[in-house]
Amino acid sequence: MSGVVSNAGPLITLGKLNLLHLLGKLYRHVYISKIVYEEVVVNGIWYGCVDAFRVRSLINDVLIVKEATPAKMEIYGPGIDEGETETIKLAIGIDADLVLIDDWHARVEARNHGLSERYTWRSVQRIQIRIGRFQTV
Repeated sequence: MSGVVSNAGPLITLGKLNLLHLLGKLYRHVYISKIVYEEVVVNGIWYGCVDAFRVRSLINDVLIVKEATPAKMEIYGPGIDEGETETIKLAIGIDADLVLIDDWHARVEARNHGLSERYTWRSVQRIQIRIGRFQTV
């Protein structure tokens, strides 16, 4: 496995649900770009968001901050922000097996670059299935 890369949205959501620790059970390490780190941890702590403290506690353990290498192709689409762009570039740069990203346009752009993507709810389902706590409604 080359790795899993996450954007800010899934980390914030899983942090708010207090499920971040389960990422390590599903994916040994999850890479995040420096921009995502700034968005989630630095800005989140400044605003006093509990999820930011939870994310920070996993840095250099489950979550690894990595500089995105310049991609040879352009990443663009309607509404794709800098964090999503850097997440896709990082995933391309490390030849990631999976990108955790919520924004629909960013997910489409990731697929356009040959990346497999998953959004937060799908990740939560996978985590629950792995630990045997998933129930269908």
